[in-house]
Amino acid sequence: MLSTADRKQRLTLALAHRMDTSSANFDMGGPMPDYPDIYADGVSISASAYGLTLTFTLSEPTGAPGTEASPTRPVGRIRMGAALAAFVAETLRAALANQPLIGTAQSTSPKSIS
Repeated sequence: MLSTADRKQRLTLALAHRMDTSSANFDMGGPMPDYPDIYADGVSISASAYGLTLTFTLSEPTGAPGTEASPTRPVGRIRMGAALAAFVAETLRAALANQPLIGTAQSTSPKSIS
């Protein structure tokens, strides 16, 4: 059985390889990658005994500022086990800590992932 460190290393290498081979052609105007490229301005997280589901949403444009909340529509859904979710949270923390503008910003979310 692989240790947690070995699993993290393998996942990191697999993700790095995937990003290197898939995004290189796309960034240079080549063929579309084999995964969707989506933009979201919201996320909801559902937890269960089997893992997490992240549902990414996009707000619809509204009229005047200060009116009721704009409706959202789902643009993507990712399901993952608890081990991957923990690794993703750790990786996001590390990435945000290296971004000077993002790392100092105040969160508007009700709960922090720290």
